[in-house]
Amino acid sequence: RVFLRPQWIVDAVKYVVREAREEDVNEELREMDREIREGGVYGDALDDLLQRGELSESFLRQCLWGIPTHKSGAAEGKRKFPHNSHDALLEVLRDFGLLRKCRESDSGEWTFLVPAMLPERPLLLDCDISKSWLPDDAVQALKVLRRRFAMPALPGNFFSKLQLEWSLKDVGEEEHFLQEHVATFASRTASVLRRTEQQDRESAVEETVVVSMERRKGAFSSEIRVMGWVNFIGAEETASASSVGSTSWSLFREVTAEIRKSARECGNVVERVPILDPETGEVICALDPDGRELRGTATFVRISTTDPARVLQLPRDDLVPPADGRHVALRNERRQEPQRPAPSNEVPPGPVATESGSGGAARVLVYCAQRRGDGIDVYSEAKKLKKMGDGKKLTFDIELQTTFGDFHRTMIDACKREVRMVHFMGHGGEGGGLFFWIKTSNPRESEHVEPELIAKAMQESFSRNVKGGSGGTIEACVLNKCSTIPLGEELRGRGLRHAVCWLGAVSDEVALEFSQWFYRFLEAHPGKYREAFKAGKLQVEVLQKRRLYDGVRKPPGSVCLLSEAGDILPEGEEDATWAEEDGEDPSGTS
Repeated sequence: RVFLRPQWIVDAVKYVVREAREEDVNEELREMDREIREGGVYGDALDDLLQRGELSESFLRQCLWGIPTHKSGAAEGKRKFPHNSHDALLEVLRDFGLLRKCRESDSGEWTFLVPAMLPERPLLLDCDISKSWLPDDAVQALKVLRRRFAMPALPGNFFSKLQLEWSLKDVGEEEHFLQEHVATFASRTASVLRRTEQQDRESAVEETVVVSMERRKGAFSSEIRVMGWVNFIGAEETASASSVGSTSWSLFREVTAEIRKSARECGNVVERVPILDPETGEVICALDPDGRELRGTATFVRISTTDPARVLQLPRDDLVPPADGRHVALRNERRQEPQRPAPSNEVPPGPVATESGSGGAARVLVYCAQRRGDGIDVYSEAKKLKKMGDGKKLTFDIELQTTFGDFHRTMIDACKREVRMVHFMGHGGEGGGLFFWIKTSNPRESEHVEPELIAKAMQESFSRNVKGGSGGTIEACVLNKCSTIPLGEELRGRGLRHAVCWLGAVSDEVALEFSQWFYRFLEAHPGKYREAFKAGKLQVEVLQKRRLYDGVRKPPGSVCLLSEAGDILPEGEEDATWAEEDGEDPSGTS
């Protein structure tokens, strides 16, 4: 193709690759942003571009290239980018690497990733490997691997290109909805990737890989650090010391292979395996992964130290990953098996309900349901909750991609495990129901379950229910999903003491803010559900006002408490409920 007006191409690009903050753009873009937000239909799509670097094809064609018109001259009032030119412009942007295909919807519409618009956020301190080869998040890991790449100075865009490839990793694959994309953590110096895997009859494990580079003026330093670690996920992590699993280190192998290939295109690269002293944590040497010491099949590797009288024997699978297709066995050996009571001839008593705050850690079952292609990131929310539990006042058991059958089984055993609260996160379904995973080859991959069935599965575990029973332990349920009042009402009708739910739509940001403050208060004041709700609700209101002051759209979310001590509903609840019944969205989101 030949373009006679280069400025026309530049104008088309500036609506896609731009500054995210309103104060940093010109009046033309500010006016277009206001027009898009006031229209209501594409407000969320604009936020996806500015905050996540994701661009929907319909938003690009209908708004970014559909709204701008000529302001003067013979073409005044006509569109700058006629519809018949959009395909040619898309080809130009793709050819220059300004956007990449990310995923395709059922209707055939593409979502693109815009590399220049990926968010830049600071690396979490517990994942920072730039100063230490053993960050806080990896201290209790079951297995750890390390790599260091040394090479000549690299071009400034070297790392950003790798980040783009990682952000698209597994798009379209069956496991995609279990991924945390690098865009969530992307920065100029480091990236964090996570992946889960599970073999038949084994506990699920999470693999975390951190890649870190130090920035210099105009180029990155000549060293890249890569560290990976694996841990168990879910209730098995705290329930038993006999939990077993395995890892193939697939993510670590893929990331190091991509770095190795890209670095070699820029010059010679030296790859080493740092060896840490188990006593001091200091690096005592660095071995060649293809060298004599690490070759072979011996279970242990002998490592010489600066002290001639001291030789280390380290497990080989702590230094190098297994061959492709093989797995390293994992066992929860670092957790002590709980003491079992001495055998007795007496008949054990039935379950006894404990009073709120009567002592011991309150166990919270957290159910995550995320479908392929979802824009939400429930897995990150679950990890944040997991870190909040100190094991003394709150303990969080994470259940990933649960089927309804698995959920029912855990409810049957809830009293035995002394579960005090249940927390749901993900997408809410029509009529207040929830989505559960289907562990088959069924292309639907998830199924919608009505509120009545969910409440029936939970009822026998309530600490007080409509049948007059009081042998359960579950006192509260947090339904951290959109439009969950019908389920909350169903649970309360069957005897649940407290149900937290949402009226209409709720954004990920608001839902996470509420849950963090809700549980933070409960950790300090066990059993005070009503006061914890008020603490979370207050922080939601602060967050929503802060976003308005920042000049961005107010994130939706109206949280409710249905409680035996009296309901707490948002103002205008009757009007909002009426809007929902008419098929409208009271929050203004789609």
